[in-house]
Amino acid sequence: MNEWDLSYLYASDELFEEDVNKASTYIEKFASFKGKLDNEENFKEFNLLQKEFDLLLSKAYQYAHLASDLDKRDVANAQKVFKC
Repeated sequence: MNEWDLSYLYASDELFEEDVNKASTYIEKFASFKGKLDNEENFKEFNLLQKEFDLLLSKAYQYAHLASDLDKRDVANAQKVFKC
């Protein structure tokens, strides 16, 4: 059984859940840029938002993936990967 310390990503499962839930708000924000990316400021804002989103998803996925490998008998940890 693996013994990784995942607290460098999230101190608790609750914080992980918060980020997973936060991800859906980005989808709405992206939609607000439809037809507005011809403006330089909007384009910059969109790219910054996309970078934030990528970092959030990468962190959440890494946590979920590593947590699922901690104990293959723990179904709750395995389900975290599917939330991402």
